[in-house]
Amino acid sequence: MRTKIALYVTRGIEYLHDAMLSIIHRDIKSSNILLDGNWMTRVLDFGLSLMGPEMNGEYMQMKAVGTVGYIDPEYYGLNVLMPKSDVYGMGVVLLELLTGKTTLFKEDKEGGLISVVNYAVPMINGGELQRVLDRRMGVPEVNEAEAVELTA
Repeated sequence: MRTKIALYVTRGIEYLHDAMLSIIHRDIKSSNILLDGNWMTRVLDFGLSLMGPEMNGEYMQMKAVGTVGYIDPEYYGLNVLMPKSDVYGMGVVLLELLTGKTTLFKEDKEGGLISVVNYAVPMINGGELQRVLDRRMGVPEVNEAEAVELTA
């Protein structure tokens, strides 16, 4: 179910970016994704969204806005907005779906916060995907394993 939800959201974001008048949302995060009674997704809160650059790949220089933990580091550091800034935010949402953790969480009893990106990506890249998966999901079945791996 989590994979289906992720697929629906990514299709919605792709639609925004590929529309005749491209739209960059600028605040893709889990709390801006709602599910209806049929488990269909709705991306909402377009208060920060902007019309995107033309399809020639130009970028827009502007002050970074959004939610901590979901903001593209390139956008935050260089104030360069591109559609891939939304893709980064969606990547963080995907990590939340896989791990069952919030964007920033306490890793240890000492109370130190860690981002889900810094927690999960090194293990995924190191071939340890099973270590980061949400234990509540159980071990993916054979027909689900490939989808989970592609999501990671």
